[in-house]
This record gives sequence, C-alpha cells and structure tokens, in this order.
Amino acid sequence: MIAVDGSAVIAAIFDEGEDGAFLPILLQRPCSIAWPTVLDCYMAVSRRSRSGVEFVRDWLLRDNVTCEPFESTLFNEAVRAFNRYGKGGSHAAQLSFSSCISYAFARREDLPLLFKGEELARTDIKPAL
Repeated sequence: MIAVDGSAVIAAIFDEGEDGAFLPILLQRPCSIAWPTVLDCYMAVSRRSRSGVEFVRDWLLRDNVTCEPFESTLFNEAVRAFNRYGKGGSHAAQLSFSSCISYAFARREDLPLLFKGEELARTDIKPAL
C-alpha cells in the first residue's frame, strides 16, 4: 500500500515527468489518499482538463484505491508537518496546504508517499518512487 499526493495524480493525467511511471503505479498498486487531497487534485485538474476530471472520478472507484477521511489525528499530524516543513517557515521544503495533508497522511499510516516535485522530497517522508 502507498499513500498518494495529488501531484502524482496530476502527473499521471498530464504525463508529466518520471518517464510515465505514475500512471501504472496508480492503476496497479494499492493506493490510499486523504479526501482533502482528492479535492485539491480535482480543483487543479478541473481547470485544465475535462478528461482529467473523469480520470480522477474513475480512479477513485477502482478496487485498488481507498479514500480516508480528514479527522482530528490527521489534523494534528498536518499541524506538525506545517510547523516543521510548512510555507513561511525556515525549512527548505516549504510544504503547501495539500502537501502538509499528504505528508501527514503518509506519516500517520506509515506508508511510502507517491509524489512529484521537490517539496516533499525535502522532508523525511519515505518516497514510493
């Protein structure tokens, strides 16, 4: 099982980076994602691609995908992520709101995180790719 950040879903939809590695991972490996990350992903994709929105909706219905709620333990872990790595702080990661949630979710579930970009790579999270 891997945790998924919205950047990986967006990269799969638009075939961005990593030599097309994101799509097969999202379609074949057991994936878990937090609902706020799904919303962030939908918001980013909806402005660029109708077929991308359909991909997100279809992907969420796959047997290998689970979506988890945002509740108090995830909130508390996201606050810790923000305090350590968040935008405006002194750490080089400068995590965005959605990256704090993905980081927190992966930490809480003790899962490697599938993501694209440098933000999350600058933290102590275990990457899935």
